[in-house]
Amino acid sequence: DASTFSLDQHDALVLATSVKDILADRGMHLEVPAINRWYVSLDELPHVTTTPLHEAAGRDIHTCMPSGTDQLAWAQLLNEIQMALHACGINSARDARREKPVNSLWLWGAGELPVLAACPWSRVYSDEEIARGFALLAKIPCADLPDNVENILDTAAADEDALVVISFGLRHSQYHDLQGWLDFVDYLEEFWFTDMPSYLRYEELAELVLLTEHQQFTIRRSSLRKFWRRPRRLHTYLDH
Repeated sequence: DASTFSLDQHDALVLATSVKDILADRGMHLEVPAINRWYVSLDELPHVTTTPLHEAAGRDIHTCMPSGTDQLAWAQLLNEIQMALHACGINSARDARREKPVNSLWLWGAGELPVLAACPWSRVYSDEEIARGFALLAKIPCADLPDNVENILDTAAADEDALVVISFGLRHSQYHDLQGWLDFVDYLEEFWFTDMPSYLRYEELAELVLLTEHQQFTIRRSSLRKFWRRPRRLHTYLDH
């Protein structure tokens, strides 16, 4: 994924141009609004199931390829894209500079925008685009991820339910970067969790809900009085 290499705007646009006609021949229109986010609009939804990039990163991609009745056509499309990118002069220059070539595109997420009838949160803070997009769709305020939890308490009203999405540490798990993951956990501890008990104790925060990939933890002021609950090591949660 884009966190593993650098790409400037000029190179991104040239690379996009090299595959634009291939996509257009199949009724697909390519847009490059950002260097690391390209979008394809389709005349018709494909009959394939795709794997989100954050689930495929760091894994054997053969288990994550598009599947369904149109999978052979999409395998052919990806093969043509790879050949076009391989022949692009930008990648030859990147090889000469010992930089990673952009040798394929990962197509995922086809579908129509959902209709959001209600949203449990009144404000969103996020470091990733999908949460920002859903906030925009739900017509609720959204801001970039702040430096720490104090900024949340300073900007959000007392009766607001704020959602904070912190995703940048995911890449360390995807690529088995143990030191990077430990540094990310230290960051969470220092800037987000250390003062949480005080905020709960003095009712500056009514409730803290932690949502991870597999688990959910709810912590209230009353939770601080449950002294009989012994702390558990982090790995006991990760094993589940």
